[in-house]
Amino acid sequence: MQEIRKDSKSLPNRVKSIIHDAQFVEFIAARIPQLPVIPNERAGCWYASPKLQSHGKSVYFKSTDGHFGQWDFSLKRMNYHILKFIGESQGAIIVDITRKGKRFPDSLSKTIPIWCAVINHAIKKISGVQGWDCKLYTSRTSVSESEESQIEERIPGFVERLLSSSIDLNNLPNYIKKPLRPVWIHPSTRMFCANDDNLLWSAEEFGELPFYPIVCLSASISNAQDMQNDEEPIFPIQNSFTYIQGAADDSEMWAPGITFKHFWAASKDITMDTRNAKIEEIFSKIKENVFSATAVNNYDWIGDTGIAIGNRASANPESCWDNFDYIINCGAPEYAYSSSSKYLYLDIPEGKKGQSNLFSSISPVLTKLEGLKEFPKRLLIHCMQGKDRSVGIAMAVLIHFNGRISSRFSFLSNPTKESILNCLLVIQSYRHVAAPSRATMKKINLYFIK
Repeated sequence: MQEIRKDSKSLPNRVKSIIHDAQFVEFIAARIPQLPVIPNERAGCWYASPKLQSHGKSVYFKSTDGHFGQWDFSLKRMNYHILKFIGESQGAIIVDITRKGKRFPDSLSKTIPIWCAVINHAIKKISGVQGWDCKLYTSRTSVSESEESQIEERIPGFVERLLSSSIDLNNLPNYIKKPLRPVWIHPSTRMFCANDDNLLWSAEEFGELPFYPIVCLSASISNAQDMQNDEEPIFPIQNSFTYIQGAADDSEMWAPGITFKHFWAASKDITMDTRNAKIEEIFSKIKENVFSATAVNNYDWIGDTGIAIGNRASANPESCWDNFDYIINCGAPEYAYSSSSKYLYLDIPEGKKGQSNLFSSISPVLTKLEGLKEFPKRLLIHCMQGKDRSVGIAMAVLIHFNGRISSRFSFLSNPTKESILNCLLVIQSYRHVAAPSRATMKKINLYFIK
């Protein structure tokens, strides 16, 4: 029995499940051609093929912000970077999955509806436009009337939090000309059927919509509910593999080091008929070469600070010294120039193990930078992905030096939880993948708030 359970979650079954669900995403995208497909970090990126992600954009809506009783609008995950793109496209399709036996993850059923309502309220207050729809829209199949009512009570507080933050919202009315409204689609949504080539909206109908649709697309099949309701999914499961709902979730556990970009590069050699042994062989080769792979958007400059935050590829010795004068590595595997006087390695492991190391690294890195003859004009701070550890150290540098390297950060001269959060918001406006963990934020607060 244990062996059967282990085989059901094997790599070939995961890969084929992801490919199966990605075909559904392409099916829906073809029937809503007016809208771009934007994956929700992290798992959603595995379900949108490269041709759907050519714009290079993603969003980060956490399900925990929609958990019952914990409803929240997170300034850390405000996703400001995507609003202009949504305005230009007049909407978006946001892709995510869940593995918990339900049709929609809380990120799609509650976090995004909260986000839409808060953004709509903020635009109405800024612009003063009349008749602007600020209603909280939820799917009744996922959210009860009682829960919706409880969420609505919190919306005014979320709006006030956003409006009182350091985020520049004045241009929002220039981007968003219609209210945002969520729309939900899952693999058994009957507005589509496999042999129906009709579009969801004709060009004329789309132009006349009184809102920008934010299509919340849940890519994976919820077996239990579909069987219970006797609804056949648009793409029925084949018998050649064991289907796994939300197969890409927690990819760092079942495919450590492999990203969705590696997956899609390899998927051209994989079909539903590919032998399991061949799939194992393909992914084994990916693992062998994973650290040599480069990525799009390896680093981003943080305004006029001279500080860039990046992933490991941004520190590649073939080009790094053309771009940077000094490099701080926050725990990623080192390149051969580790003996350079313009290089500092911080031993900060990924995950929980690295939190104490991150805290103990703050003082040495600040002392090192203070000891230089002048602050580096082009400083790279990187970790493996450029999302957590490097962001935490970059925040520490910006807080410590505040207005000395950029007047933009002079508000950090007397750090508080609010000003430290605003520091992160400014960073995210330049590097939108920045997503330091709660533990990282706590360490920064602990170090600087006396």
